[in-house]
Amino acid sequence: MGYTHYWKRPPLLSPQAFGRALADCRRILPELHVSLAGADGTGKPVYRANGITFNGVGAASYETFSIRQAEPAPDAEPLVFSFCKTAHKPYDLVVQVALIVFWHHLGPQFQVSSDGAESDWDAARKLCQRHRGYGDDFRLDNG
Repeated sequence: MGYTHYWKRPPLLSPQAFGRALADCRRILPELHVSLAGADGTGKPVYRANGITFNGVGAASYETFSIRQAEPAPDAEPLVFSFCKTAHKPYDLVVQVALIVFWHHLGPQFQVSSDGAESDWDAARKLCQRHRGYGDDFRLDNG
């Protein structure tokens, strides 16, 4: 069974805001000391100008986390819906931190919800606050 985090966002994200979020992810994610791999649980995580992609390593992998600057919206919907099942594997914390980073830089247009409760995000909030100076104000949009 997969513990899952969800997000909604516009099909096209501001290149400037996306770039700032990506830069912060490049800085903070390696500092978390959680082993990350590429999409299939091998290789290295991918940080490119147009997107970020990672997974846990080997048996600690589950589903790929990926956010791209541009994503097609199905049937001309105003928002793109995405999710990442982590099954509480160690990279779950990294997914949470990355989502807080994107939420911070993209504002209300980037909506995050989760199978977890607000308290399940406390460690990720604290890490963002300690490493980047923001995150304490993050709240899930589980409405």
